[in-house]
Amino acid sequence: MKLAGAITDDGAFRLAAMRLCNESAGLFKCSQVSLGWDAGQGMRVWAISHIDQFDQRAAAVQELETVMDECADQDAEILWPAPPSTNILTRAHAAYAEGQKIGALLSLPIRRDNRVVGLLCCERQQPFLEEEVWRLRLLLEQSARWLAILEERTSWFGRRWWRKARAWCAEQLNFNHAGWKVGAVAAVVVLCLLFLDLWPHAVHGTFLVKAD
Repeated sequence: MKLAGAITDDGAFRLAAMRLCNESAGLFKCSQVSLGWDAGQGMRVWAISHIDQFDQRAAAVQELETVMDECADQDAEILWPAPPSTNILTRAHAAYAEGQKIGALLSLPIRRDNRVVGLLCCERQQPFLEEEVWRLRLLLEQSARWLAILEERTSWFGRRWWRKARAWCAEQLNFNHAGWKVGAVAAVVVLCLLFLDLWPHAVHGTFLVKAD
């Protein structure tokens, strides 16, 4: 709860992301904690614990984004090594863990309005206990809203406009009040047919071209 409160004191998304990764790595004895955020076409790594600058095109970073995409696509927590009874896909997690020589890997979605907007990926050699998973889950639930607000404030204005347009279109295309929406679309189509010159036409006749 102290960490969640400290994150709300940060005024920039990158600062809050770095604090979350650094403090989580210390609290849960992780070798690395990474934060990813929805970039529109997949997750993008925004912060890695105790690393101020990193190459977004590095192979390890791209593999980490693949791990995050696997978790975000399934909208579920992923623990590797996976429990025997799980039916969640962990192929990317297993490949990343084996490539980076990691003993245990835990990915947790960050949700806002029932949608995955970010992801926290924790790495260490010892397996994660159920109590630790619960504590991390609680931390993200307490921090998700403020992280999303900071990310929206500091993102490029074109991206903010695109998100608002996408959210508006999604709201208009859902099935709530479908009758009214179909009627409105039909009315617009009728008005276009009545008042816009949409019909092809031709004038038939003879003509003669004369010089001045």
